[in-house]
Amino acid sequence: MKKLFIAFLCFIIVFALFACSRTGAEEYSRLNAEAEGTFSDEYLSNVTYDAAYKDFCYRFFGTVNQDENRNFCLSPLSAYMAFSLCFYGSEGATAEAFEDAFGLNKQQAAEYCSSLYAHFLKRNYSDEQTRVHLANSVWVEGKIASYVKEEYLKGATERFDAAIYQCDFSKESTVSAINDWCAEHTDGLIDKIIDRLEEDQILALINALLVEAAWSDPYTRTTSDIFTCEDGSTLTADYLPRSIKRCYITEDAKAFKMPLMDGFSFLGILPNGDISISQYATSLTAEKVAALLAAETSEYDVYTRIPKFILDYEIELDDAMKRMGIAAAYDPIRADFRSLAEIPGKNVYIGTAKQKTHFEVDEKGVKAAAITYIGMKATNVMPVERKKINIYLDRPFLFMLIDDVTDLPLFIGRINTLKAE
Repeated sequence: MKKLFIAFLCFIIVFALFACSRTGAEEYSRLNAEAEGTFSDEYLSNVTYDAAYKDFCYRFFGTVNQDENRNFCLSPLSAYMAFSLCFYGSEGATAEAFEDAFGLNKQQAAEYCSSLYAHFLKRNYSDEQTRVHLANSVWVEGKIASYVKEEYLKGATERFDAAIYQCDFSKESTVSAINDWCAEHTDGLIDKIIDRLEEDQILALINALLVEAAWSDPYTRTTSDIFTCEDGSTLTADYLPRSIKRCYITEDAKAFKMPLMDGFSFLGILPNGDISISQYATSLTAEKVAALLAAETSEYDVYTRIPKFILDYEIELDDAMKRMGIAAAYDPIRADFRSLAEIPGKNVYIGTAKQKTHFEVDEKGVKAAAITYIGMKATNVMPVERKKINIYLDRPFLFMLIDDVTDLPLFIGRINTLKAE
C-alpha cells in the first residue's frame, strides 16, 4: 500500500510541478475527471439531500449573520463545498459533528457536491454571458505529503474535481500561488484570501465560486432617489426601476423575483416596517423562504426598484461554524481527521476558516464571486499514559476458534490442566 501511495503522490507531483504550478495541477485534475468518466446527477432530484442543503444554507446564514450594522454577503454554496471537502477527511466524533451540521453523512455530502458540480457544468446556458464556475483545491505542505491519505486525495479529485498542490508553506511564493489561484477562478474579483501561512499550518482546502448572469429583460434606464439606512440616515442611490405583475406577500414581508438568463433570478425581500432587517434575517429558515415563495399573488401591479450596488465582504467563519456544531473539528486534541492525514505524534485539526465574497448589481445583470478558505493545522499530541493489565493463562481457562467474517465460534474449549490425560 505504501508503494502505491508513493507512486500516486509522485504522479501528482509530476503534474503539480512541486513549485505550485497552477497549470500542472489543473491539468492533473482535468485528466483525472476524464479518466473517471462523468459525474452523477442522481442526487439533484433527491428531496432529502436538497432539504439538507437548504437547511445548511439558512442555518449558515443565520449563524454568521451577527453584525447588525454592516452590509454582508455570504455564499452558502461555497462554504458547503469547502467544508464538505474537510468533512470528507473526518472520522469518529468529528464526522458525527459534521453529520449533525450537514444533515448527511460524509459520503452523501461528497456525492451531493459532485452532483451539484455536474449540474452547473452540464447545464445548457443559452446566453453567452451566463457563467457558473466552481473550483476546489487542496494544498499540501511538502514535509507532510507522505502522511496524506491516498484515498482522501483520490476522493478529492473524483468527488470534488479538486486540483492538488504540494508546496513549501514557509515560502512567500506559496502565499502568492494561493492568492493567484483565487484570482484566476474569480476573474480577479477576489484577488487575495491570505496574507501569510501560519507556522504550524499543513493543509489548505479552498473553494472558488463565480456566477454571472444577465437580466432576461435588460434595464434601459436608472433613476436616482433616497435610500434610508437602518440607522435612519439617508443617501442618494441609483435605482433600476421596473413594473411587474407578480409578487410574494406574507404577514411579515413583501418580495419579488426579477428573472435573469438561463434559469437564475434575483429575489428581493422587504420586511414590513415594524420588523428590522436584522430581526428578519435572523429568523430566516428554509421553511420560511418556502412559505414566502408559496405566497405568490398576481392581484397587484407591482412597481419595483433595485439599487445598483457593489459589495465586497470578508468574514472569519470559525465561531459561526463552531456554533453550527463542528467545534470538535477545531479542537487540537479531539479533532479526528485520520481519513485525511495521519502524522506521527501530531493531530490534524481546523485552524482557521474564512470567506470572501463580491456581489454587484447593475443594468446588465448580476455578477458574484466567493472564496471559502480552510486552513488545517497539526499540533503535537502528548502521549496518554495507559493503564496496564496482565492476562496470563496460568490457570484454568476457556478458549475458542472464531470465524471473524461471521463472528461464529467454530471451536469452544476449556483447559483445566496442562498435564497429559
